[in-house]
Amino acid sequence: MAKLFVNGRNDNYQLTDVKCDIEQYGLPIVQVPKYIKNTPKKLVCVSTGCGHSIFINEKGKIFGVGDDQNCQLGTSKREIYKDIIEIKMSQKEKVTWAACGYDYTIFVTENGQLIFNGKGKSEITISLPKKAVFVAAGSDAPCAIDRVGDIHLFSKNIEDKPKSFHLPNPVFDIARSNFFTLAVTIDGKCYGNGEFNNRKDDFVEIESLKGIKVSHVYAFSRNACAVAADGRVFMRGPGSFGELGNGELNDSNEFVQCSITQNVKSAALGQSFALFITKKGTVFGCGKNSLASLMLGTNQGNISIPAESKHITEKASFACCGNYHSFVITESQIVHPGVSFFNVKLNAKKEASVEPTISNLFKFLDFTPE
Repeated sequence: MAKLFVNGRNDNYQLTDVKCDIEQYGLPIVQVPKYIKNTPKKLVCVSTGCGHSIFINEKGKIFGVGDDQNCQLGTSKREIYKDIIEIKMSQKEKVTWAACGYDYTIFVTENGQLIFNGKGKSEITISLPKKAVFVAAGSDAPCAIDRVGDIHLFSKNIEDKPKSFHLPNPVFDIARSNFFTLAVTIDGKCYGNGEFNNRKDDFVEIESLKGIKVSHVYAFSRNACAVAADGRVFMRGPGSFGELGNGELNDSNEFVQCSITQNVKSAALGQSFALFITKKGTVFGCGKNSLASLMLGTNQGNISIPAESKHITEKASFACCGNYHSFVITESQIVHPGVSFFNVKLNAKKEASVEPTISNLFKFLDFTPE
């Protein structure tokens, strides 16, 4: 059975009303990872922002906890919720994925629409020219991938028309910060804009990742992470807290390999820290740990080489991070929508590939057979 573990800062009950172990800088902290019992069953998505968290179950129902004072959860009240509640929106479409920014949430529905809650706005519905498949959230603004693999970048004002980009091959994964966007195409190539392209909006293939088959990308502030198909991890950005995980405390403008002892399948980034989920289901963390964000059971020191968590003994399958807090899910079947929609096959021996099927062709053409 899937279990949800939490760790780190909990000043807005973004981790629920779980018992905090310590106080740091005047903030309540969950130092030793805690298991949250009353969570929705059969989760397909978990995301968290600065002070709020969102959960989606397999039926497409939305649940949330934490700060809704700026409508980032989307309830009818503007308050802080200590316990997980179901969030009911006026539209009745099944929600398949969600991504939380600093003070907003963006949802994808089964029919490819986007719904935005936050920054004082509720249920802003967005229809892209082609139906949306996946969304990711930067602190201030989200981005989306549509069903032909094109990228759509929104501004801080969600009602502005997004900027759209077409890469040489369809994009299946994307990550955004306030300083850049990362994108991975179905052939495993990684592209970036912003700080990766002289602060331009256009995308270029990232030089330091050429020749590496990338399976997933992550972004937070100026830090970037790329997980390779063979399980290696590459980090880029500030490193003064050890967040690059290469044993040093130096910044890097290029991707450098992280010194982790197991093959990694996914990761998550917070403010100056990172979590890694290995293919064995083990949790590792590196970077800033003063607010106990790394699932290590301590708030001591900066961790420059990823350390293994001894507090999560069941097989971990997914992680997500907020500014200084973290979630880890064990034994779950969360599947990245971009990977499943484009039927991406990534492994160490072959290039990323997409195997077309009749059902995928129908999706691509927006065609429903009689």
